[in-house]
Amino acid sequence: MGLYNKLSLQMVYDLLNASNTLPIPIDSTQAKFGTPSAIVPANGTIQDTTVKVIALAAGQYVGNQALTYRRVNLVSLFRSVPLRIDLYSAAAVNQSPYSMAQLLPYINAKYGLNLQAADITSVAFPAGNTNANPSYGVAAGTRNAVANLTIPSTNLAWSPISIPVCWVQAPQDLGTLLATPNLETALTYPGLADTVSSAIYVPNMDVYYTDFTDIFTSLSFTPAAWNGATLTTAAAYTPIITAINQASGKTYTVGQGNPQGSVAMDITGALMYGAIDLTQAANQALYPEADYRYFNRLLVLKLQPVNLPWGAGDMMLHYNV
Repeated sequence: MGLYNKLSLQMVYDLLNASNTLPIPIDSTQAKFGTPSAIVPANGTIQDTTVKVIALAAGQYVGNQALTYRRVNLVSLFRSVPLRIDLYSAAAVNQSPYSMAQLLPYINAKYGLNLQAADITSVAFPAGNTNANPSYGVAAGTRNAVANLTIPSTNLAWSPISIPVCWVQAPQDLGTLLATPNLETALTYPGLADTVSSAIYVPNMDVYYTDFTDIFTSLSFTPAAWNGATLTTAAAYTPIITAINQASGKTYTVGQGNPQGSVAMDITGALMYGAIDLTQAANQALYPEADYRYFNRLLVLKLQPVNLPWGAGDMMLHYNV
């Protein structure tokens, strides 16, 4: 509601300026208002409030003048609209979910208002219940509570009345839960440090998403508990090389001196760690990028930049036992 999304004081300044042709518009630098009083509208009139406007010494006017005008009645404004705010509350079921002042930002946003805490007499919502409340479209089983939004008699723009507001428990909002939406440091490349040049080949992407369970079985290969063994000869690690090549469609080798870009890619010097139990929290912490949701074992080949300048990172072979 564009007419009512201003501060209470500004609404009255705007009304005053719109009703009078003035050389200098009146604002908070030119005049102030006294305390409004309710009056009974005369026959054929709508004015229900009187207030004195008083020129400020530092402004461009002198003197004062009593004004009459009609304040906005929230009950009349929303006579066909029940005020309802759906908002998650972590309060216990026997405690108040919110105060009316806490809900003002949500009331303003939903209904086009700009009420401030000073514009109302705040009360705490009752704890509520899960009974149906058809007046507000609330089905049984959903916690809800009703409290009055009360405008005091001293408010300049709004009539001193009370209007009920219904609070309804809602799911938690991700917009408020995700306090750190910048995730750029929260995800790592599988097997690769962020500091590695983007121009270096990452062989882990050839194997990371492959389930090696059946491949190892078909090769009659059971990864042992290696601890930093070094790949130096093809014969010693033929099953692993065969498994990698079968999964990736490439030709990795050991001991042939072939760099990346050739038909074969030499991984001589890679350190091998086998039979890593991914059900163990310590191993999950050691290899946080491992896919321990779907696999319980891991074989890792750590490529050594000194020996393998064409590639970087860890080759992570997942499987289950």
